[in-house]
Amino acid sequence: ELHFQAAQIFRQSGDLESALARAEIVLSSDNGNGSLAARTLAAELSRAMLQPGRACVFLEPSHEQFAESQSPKQAVLDYLYLKGELGLEAAAPNTAIEAAEAAEALSEPGALAPRLLALKSRCLLRQGKREEALDVLKEALATAGAETHDVPAVILSALSAASMELSQWDPAVYLAKQAAAVAVVWLVAFAGTWVIAKAVNAVVGLRVKEEEEVVGLDISQHGERAYGGL
Repeated sequence: ELHFQAAQIFRQSGDLESALARAEIVLSSDNGNGSLAARTLAAELSRAMLQPGRACVFLEPSHEQFAESQSPKQAVLDYLYLKGELGLEAAAPNTAIEAAEAAEALSEPGALAPRLLALKSRCLLRQGKREEALDVLKEALATAGAETHDVPAVILSALSAASMELSQWDPAVYLAKQAAAVAVVWLVAFAGTWVIAKAVNAVVGLRVKEEEEVVGLDISQHGERAYGGL
């Protein structure tokens, strides 16, 4: 849990190498449900580091073993979305099609997520079904809605990739810009929080002294014993 949280923090700060190292520690020690989230995170980090082959290795296990271990459905879906997208990028359309079909089978009928629809449209294009792919892309864009500033960057990127492959340049450029804007806001927010934390730590400190921790915060900070008689 701590290593997974550290991986997310390193990722937010832009230190992808350290983030990936922490995610790999989780994978080497975790055989439970958390390994699915760690695998997805490790694959996303490898993809961002332009290492698609390494990313695919993290997603080699079948999603079925995670579904059987009662992992959250959304975590399994995110795993499948990424596996499908990487399959397309690695020129492995069969892997992408299988991932898309598995994700659709797990989804609520008639309520497919925009990221899944984007993946499905790209798979249809690979199968030579361009008109059907365009219809699915339109559905994906409509499902995402006009207010795309509230849509996560990963979904915007998926929609942008599908739009570019289908030569829908206006939505492709617009969505790419929105994804970049979301990323910038995210980085600025993290940087601002980091600066504030450093300033507070320099002025009053974020943590009490070690001897005060040993004595107990109830006594050192509040002047009373919280657990009398213990």
